[in-house]
Amino acid sequence: MTMAVTVRRVLAFASSSSAPFFNLNQNANLRYILPSPRHLSAFSEDGSVADKFHKWHNGGGTLHESASIDSTALVEVGAVVHSESIVGPNVRIGSGTIVGPSVTIAHSTNIGYNVALSNCCIGDSCVIHNGVCIGQDGFGFYVDGDGNMIKKPQMLNVIIGNNVEIGANTCIDRGSWRDTVIGDNSKIDNLVQIGHNVVIGKNCLLCGQVGIAGSATIGDYVTMGGRVAIRDHVSIISKVRLAAASCVTKDIKEPGDYGGFPAISIHQWRRQVASRCQALTKREGNRPLLVGSHEVMMGLSQVPRFLWVIEMSFKNVTFEFSCKHICDLLHSSSSSNSKIAFILAACNNNLCRISNSRVSFIRKQINQVTHILARTSRLYSSQQLFIVFPHCIDILLINEIR
Repeated sequence: MTMAVTVRRVLAFASSSSAPFFNLNQNANLRYILPSPRHLSAFSEDGSVADKFHKWHNGGGTLHESASIDSTALVEVGAVVHSESIVGPNVRIGSGTIVGPSVTIAHSTNIGYNVALSNCCIGDSCVIHNGVCIGQDGFGFYVDGDGNMIKKPQMLNVIIGNNVEIGANTCIDRGSWRDTVIGDNSKIDNLVQIGHNVVIGKNCLLCGQVGIAGSATIGDYVTMGGRVAIRDHVSIISKVRLAAASCVTKDIKEPGDYGGFPAISIHQWRRQVASRCQALTKREGNRPLLVGSHEVMMGLSQVPRFLWVIEMSFKNVTFEFSCKHICDLLHSSSSSNSKIAFILAACNNNLCRISNSRVSFIRKQINQVTHILARTSRLYSSQQLFIVFPHCIDILLINEIR
């Protein structure tokens, strides 16, 4: 009932509406068909108003009868190939992909799911990943005399070379005064925006989130790190590498490595970064840096341990340290004026008061001497001793006695 009502409404609109739809009296051959429950199609035998799509035998996709498609091409279910398009041998078109009118796809190209292709020509052995949009209008507007935004005509195409790979959700706009071109063997990462009229040379590498504004010209063997931005109408010579997050605001005329905002020679950029760091360090004031503060704190933490072992009259004690430098200083007889040297000198004096004591180095493991001291102290412990225990031993000692 619903489809019948829909047909009657379309007929009524066609015969009564003043809109430019069609006239039943002018075309006696017009007929209506319902090829599927989802589609209501109307076409005339002379093709003036036509919707002539058919199911493709290899994959179950849909194609227009005027499209030229090789018998080895795979068009999956849900993919649509529109009129006048050309699909070469061994091409694979994933589900949900729309191949617009007059699009050309050369042989052995693999197109993923939900790709939109229009106004473009794709070369041999390309890989177009999911969600890519190629051939849509570029972002071009001007302000007229009344102050209104007017869209500039975008009438040209996108030309993709051979062996090009385009990552997911990348967008490439069609040209307005020249074709947008991607050279052979270039590789483009995900989420890249390429504006209208951009020309990219051969063997270029564009990492994720690169943005190239309209009418830029990129040479061969150019590499762009992530989030690189290229200003419109900029030219970049071949064999240039751009560091991540760089911004090119003017032409680059010599090969080499560039970085920064605005992009300059990589060596000059690094010098600028180093000078800024030095300026920030000076701006912090005259506060001295705590060089070796970790070792100083470790040395200070050993003083109460030595005093506690002496007070307990322990013998044959091996002190283990996880810091190699501390062990070397305790074994060394040389004198120094550093803070850590004074602290460890006091530790050495206390170490001499403990019979048969030794110092050894352990690599990143729990200091076993603390557990040994805690277990041994159970034989000598009293309530008064808990008051003077170093905090580093206090918790372990209580756990051992429990």
